[in-house]
Amino acid sequence: MKVGGVTTTEICNISCKMCHFNGPTAVRKAGTLTPEQVKKYLHETPPGQEMGFAGTGEFFMDPNSLDHLQAAVDAGHKPYVLTNGQLLTPELIDKILAIGVRSVRISVDAIEADQYRKVRQGGELSVILDACEYLKQQKQKYPDLRVEINNTLFLNTVKRQDEFIEFWRGKVDAVNFNAEYYDIFKFRNKFFEPQERNDCEMSVYLLPTGQMAPCCAMMVYQHYHNVDWLPHIDETTPAEAYDRFVSLYNDPNSDFRQNICSKCDWWIMWAKDEDGSGNSAYFRSVQLTEPALIPVMASATTEPEAIEESVAVDLHELQIRLQQAHATIAAMKTSKFWQIRTSFVGIKQKLFGTQDLSLIHI
Repeated sequence: MKVGGVTTTEICNISCKMCHFNGPTAVRKAGTLTPEQVKKYLHETPPGQEMGFAGTGEFFMDPNSLDHLQAAVDAGHKPYVLTNGQLLTPELIDKILAIGVRSVRISVDAIEADQYRKVRQGGELSVILDACEYLKQQKQKYPDLRVEINNTLFLNTVKRQDEFIEFWRGKVDAVNFNAEYYDIFKFRNKFFEPQERNDCEMSVYLLPTGQMAPCCAMMVYQHYHNVDWLPHIDETTPAEAYDRFVSLYNDPNSDFRQNICSKCDWWIMWAKDEDGSGNSAYFRSVQLTEPALIPVMASATTEPEAIEESVAVDLHELQIRLQQAHATIAAMKTSKFWQIRTSFVGIKQKLFGTQDLSLIHI
């Protein structure tokens, strides 16, 4: 099963001119997931996932956003957030980093304050720049933290990508450019024209309605159309939803394939560039920094020539493993085995006056 991520709320604090959910001409809605629905999705998804949290609105407009992030960590996932950044105060940043978030992606489509206000109405570019500076400072404490900019390309910015890259250099770790979608299923400002259509990859996205969708296209489509056939998290597991999506996609006679997929161009997300970069007709990522290198700690058995080496260490992964170990130990302490073991320890202490538990073998 491939995980798409969690979009928890339709409510937004700004109005972006290209947004089908909360733009100037969009039908704005207010659906928001309950904590129980989010936890069910997280716990029924195999642990260890890169778990994206966003919204068809703004994720941090969800009053339970911090609880959702903590629930993801508790379930053994690695949460990251996609946000418009307008609510990223130092206080909020401190909280999400303390929870365990190590990847923050901010949607920004302009590098001039006036143009930013026109694109993302109600927002200020200065707020983003302040947040990026504060996040950069926090790398001293969280060296594995990565901050990225997501940039939708318009007709008047598609040729300015190099200028945008230089603007963000020294401020963030990467700039991710993407083509602009319109009319739900169509795209403009693509990076290249694919020679032939390719297959899509099914995922499981949890929507603010509680329904699960197989792809980004359906996430947009469901905002304006009746999609009662989409499985609901209250009634279906993510794995069951995934199997259903794959079955529909593989059936050329299904309504899904004939009436939705046949009209859709979102397949360009998987139309890879032949240069081997991993970029696609839809997406281009430009890395501005390298992953943090954590020095190897020397020990008595460390070879002298190896002491100076550094390796990339996923500190967040280590944190998750530690939390899982603590949870396992806590569960063991409530088991009958542990109770019997404790009884034997008490008897030995009374008979021999020792606290050395290693002498008791069960």
